[in-house]
Amino acid sequence: MRVLVRAFAKFREMAGEESAIDLEEGSTLCDLLEAVARANPEIGDDLFTPEGGIGDGVTILLNRKGIDLSNPGKTVLEEGDEVALLPPFSGG
Repeated sequence: MRVLVRAFAKFREMAGEESAIDLEEGSTLCDLLEAVARANPEIGDDLFTPEGGIGDGVTILLNRKGIDLSNPGKTVLEEGDEVALLPPFSGG
């Protein structure tokens, strides 16, 4: 199956604005994020904590809606899903 990944701000600089990633049927958000980090190693430090969780302040949208990031292995993706990756923002 193919999932569209859109990256914003700092993540866009590292991974490009958007890319289509092919995954096996039944893949999860965690599988997708690991694939993104393998393809763009520099993004991994911000995307994940040292313990392997989602990095502090990282926002991930699935089909333009916020999702629970406490266990990305439970979010099963489907053909044509769109995942947006937003890095932590600072400032006011």
